[in-house]
Amino acid sequence: LGIITKAAIATPRRPSSVQVAVVACRSFEEVVESVQTARGALSEIISAVEFLDRDCLDLVTAQHALRDPLQDRYKFYLLLETAGSNAGHDQAKLEGFLETAMGR
Repeated sequence: LGIITKAAIATPRRPSSVQVAVVACRSFEEVVESVQTARGALSEIISAVEFLDRDCLDLVTAQHALRDPLQDRYKFYLLLETAGSNAGHDQAKLEGFLETAMGR
């Protein structure tokens, strides 16, 4: 039996650079491919990947009176977030990924 007399909590610092992008996909296979490409291209700065289908996005935009984030309608979407300490570097990496994704 032991008694805890002291506790220390180490929390990471809040990132100084956060970038967000919405990626539209025509098929679920394209979603999987985009996530794999993002993990490779953004590996050290990727902090979140969220998946939405068209029905989900329609519900969110209707419920919160928001407009569609993109001009055209797609079947699937990814919301990507990066977090790091160098805004220029992080933005360049995200833009490089987006150029690769859009080139497919």
